[in-house]
Amino acid sequence: MAYLRDTAFVLKREPFREQDAWLVLYGREHGKLIAVARGARVPKAKQLGHLEALSLVEVMIAKGQAFDKLAVARTVRSSHQLHASLEGLTICAAFTDLVAQATQPHEADERIFLLIEELVTALENLPEAISPERANMVYASAVMRLLALLGYASQLDACVLCQMKLEEQAWAVGPAGGLVCPRCLTREPSWRQRAIPLDPSMRKLLLFLQRALFAEIFKVSAPPTYFRTVTQAVQELTHVLP
Repeated sequence: MAYLRDTAFVLKREPFREQDAWLVLYGREHGKLIAVARGARVPKAKQLGHLEALSLVEVMIAKGQAFDKLAVARTVRSSHQLHASLEGLTICAAFTDLVAQATQPHEADERIFLLIEELVTALENLPEAISPERANMVYASAVMRLLALLGYASQLDACVLCQMKLEEQAWAVGPAGGLVCPRCLTREPSWRQRAIPLDPSMRKLLLFLQRALFAEIFKVSAPPTYFRTVTQAVQELTHVLP
């Protein structure tokens, strides 16, 4: 039987059959991994403490015909500190769920692994007084950077459809593939209902999120309405993913 070894983050753990768990992980060397952990839901199971969501684990996975099976798991870095922060846990869980949906099995990209690692570290050390809006900006930055790594980086200075330079108002429209100008917004009537309006300052903030380290986001000053609108725009831009 063939085995693969990797150091991976546990993205998702879901019930499978009566006593097993269905795992989605992202490894440094192999990218997204999907495997079944036999007996992982049995009380006092040996592997149970090593399979907490968002933990970093060393794994050995046995290749199977129907599905792969987890043979060994050992915790390298637990997620206990992250679980102590509701904001951090919520944001990280939402992002890792997006990674699980947007990536294909065994298409390795170490940059995505390192992005998850940087996000987990930043959220483990969230300032106590951080607002929900600012915490969501960390999530938005992670999404922008993930989109860029997957080849879906948003063009922020020109309309994605006509390539006209964006001077004043622009709109984030996921089905259009990015930001559109006022003229192109009228191409499809349904776009107006979902489009997120962005003025030049908001587009500048989007560009910052696309490039910034997470630790730098805690220092950004902007009205809460800017934070909320930009976060909504990033959510809309995730619809460029297939």
